Amino acid sequence: ETMEHYFPRSEVKERRGDDETKQYVAVADTTLAKRHLGFSALVPLSTGLIQTIAWHYDRGHPYFEPPSNKYKNAFIASHGSISCNPYDKDCLRGAAVFPCASECAKQSLCIPTPYDEVIPLTAQITKSCDTVFYTLELDPKADVIPLTKFSVMPMKTAFLPKQCQIAFVSSDSPLATTTTTHWTIVPVPSAPHFPQNYLHLPKFTPGFFFPHSTEAVYASPSTLFTNLPSLLEDFRSPHPHISNSLITLMTSFQKRTYTKTLTPETRLQERAYDTMFISFLGELPSSRRVNTDWLFHRLQNSDGRMLRCDVYNEILSWNVPDMTRALPFVVGLHSLWTRVIYSERRLESEEEEEEEGWEKEEAFNGDLKPREVETVMEVEKKLEGEWLGILASGKERLFVRILEEGTGDVVSLGDYGL
Repeated sequence: ETMEHYFPRSEVKERRGDDETKQYVAVADTTLAKRHLGFSALVPLSTGLIQTIAWHYDRGHPYFEPPSNKYKNAFIASHGSISCNPYDKDCLRGAAVFPCASECAKQSLCIPTPYDEVIPLTAQITKSCDTVFYTLELDPKADVIPLTKFSVMPMKTAFLPKQCQIAFVSSDSPLATTTTTHWTIVPVPSAPHFPQNYLHLPKFTPGFFFPHSTEAVYASPSTLFTNLPSLLEDFRSPHPHISNSLITLMTSFQKRTYTKTLTPETRLQERAYDTMFISFLGELPSSRRVNTDWLFHRLQNSDGRMLRCDVYNEILSWNVPDMTRALPFVVGLHSLWTRVIYSERRLESEEEEEEEGWEKEEAFNGDLKPREVETVMEVEKKLEGEWLGILASGKERLFVRILEEGTGDVVSLGDYGL
């Protein structure tokens, strides 16, 4: 009755018997468990069912506020994670809790951070910016950001107006009172007790900070774009073989000579990811890490937002400072499912073509250019390397593009002692 109340069936499913149609009903009975094991339920069945449904409901709506009307789910949701203290892990039962300033957060269940009072400011400053370029330097002792010595291009005039170039700095640092030619300084109240993955949340989920913009470009304080227009053109260009496609996130691989001490949490994360991929694919995936010193985000896209939240959830769950392994892992899962989905579409299109004589390009709803329907292997090749497909709810194909290391359009100022 509880299941029927919250998730009513449109019709009663029947199973055919030999002589007549019979309806089967499964009933949970703990008599044998009580007799042989001494089991005695401590939670009433109706309560346990509601809590179980609420647990699954939380997994079905891990980010944002869930819908409020479908299947009377306001009552179900009230028995799930939103009834918990955001710091009570036992009550949360593994449900994700994000900073309130993250675009992934449920505002009824989130953790306040100093960014809460910054969001209205950045939203107002950048309201006329289609593209926002931003950096973070939250060290209270920092007195210079190497990147801010330049515009986003080393030219006589800035490529973007000043209000579209944002530098988040600690309110306790000398930078908070600094004026620059090309940058808008945004002081962030100091919060030394927060971990780095909270303090750097604009880097991972910039949606709330720039709600009116379509693109957000992050660079670390020591990273300089020598040709931002060229990179933006790459970012805005569709897949070379799929016209109806978008890049939702772009970065590059780390240099192979890159060395950094890994935390115990990061090592455990890597081992878990490797184990999972071996079980999925039967082989160890590439160990190359992505370079998170710069990131191009496509905003105003719900699927891109979901991807960012998937990645940020991994960062917080493993308590690691950055997304160098979380991003390839999440995108790898998306790409794996994308290959399965589009392989199935191809098989379905072949069946439809045989039955109705449709042209192959029509079966893909315009995803591909004429006469470009490929074999499964050809589809997979297009999703490997730099172009990794992610799950999309619309007709457009979405990709994460990871450029090869050492692209000439990005310079690390640290390599030059700056």
